Amino acid sequence: ECGAMRAALDGRKKFTHPNFKSWLRHADSSLQKLKQGFVLDSNLSESNQLSQINVLVQMQNLLTYPIVKKKVEEKKLFIYGWW
Repeated sequence: ECGAMRAALDGRKKFTHPNFKSWLRHADSSLQKLKQGFVLDSNLSESNQLSQINVLVQMQNLLTYPIVKKKVEEKKLFIYGWW
């Protein structure tokens, strides 16, 4: 179980440490996908489902950086997600 994903599910607004709250925002789009019904493995706990989705979302986020996108398109960089 990933503690960060559990915290994201519990709601980051309840946390008082500003850096932790800010860091958890990176899971917001993954959490939205989960709430909309996107699931990779329904046998997993909710936090593990969110964790899997978040790996995929963050891989996509890397492609928003022009240099990363360019190197991937040139087949000079490969992005792998491990869960």
